[in-house]
Order: sequence, then C-alpha cells, then structure tokens
Amino acid sequence: MQVKTSILTFIFMIIVLTTVTGCNSHKYQDAIAEGQSAMAANDYNHAIKAFSQAVEKDPQQQEAKELLEFAKKKDIANQIQAVENDINAKQWKEAIKKADAVLKEYESDKQLKELTTKAKSSMKIAQFNQ
Repeated sequence: MQVKTSILTFIFMIIVLTTVTGCNSHKYQDAIAEGQSAMAANDYNHAIKAFSQAVEKDPQQQEAKELLEFAKKKDIANQIQAVENDINAKQWKEAIKKADAVLKEYESDKQLKELTTKAKSSMKIAQFNQ
C-alpha cells in the first residue's frame, strides 16, 4: 500500500512539474515572439520589455539575453539618430532634452554624452551669435 502511495505521489509530482515547466516555456516563447514582432515594427521600447520578460521567465536562455541586448543597442542607435537630427536642424533645446532623457536610461553611453555636450556647446554659440 505504501509503495502504491509513493508511486502515485511520484507520478503526481512529475505531472505538476511538467505542467509548470510547460507553462513557463510557453510564456517564454510568447515573450520572444512578441519581442521579435516589436523589433520588426522598430518598436524597440516594446521589444526591450518583451525580451526582459523572456529573461525573467527563463534566465538560463542565452537567446533572450542576446535579443535584449540587441534591442537595447537598436534603441540607443535610434535615439542617437533623433538627437543628431535635432542638432543638424539647429533644434538645440530639443536635442538636449532628448539626449538628457536617453542618458537617464543609458547613462554609460559615450556617444550620447558627446552629442549632449555638442548640442549644449552649439546652442551657446548660436545664442552668442544672435
């Protein structure tokens, strides 16, 4: 009798573990698919959130970590381009505002720091020449 109970308990535990693992795997795959879809639409902020969820669901998966880093790099590049466009259009205040906002998120990015400094210097020069 005790052997039957032990076997039934063991089988029950296998079923529960399989179900839980399957749910996490399904949620992981959903997050990856959502992130890839967002990347295809150039919605990097959404992609970052989705890939972050995938990493939370399965931290051992290198794929999710790599996709998250790639989405962050694309987001930085996109935001740097927006700052450069404002600088080229002599929209100094807007360039500084955008650069400062993205620096809060990616404070270690050298290129953004340089662009912020460039925009601030250019704005001072433009104000002086007026």
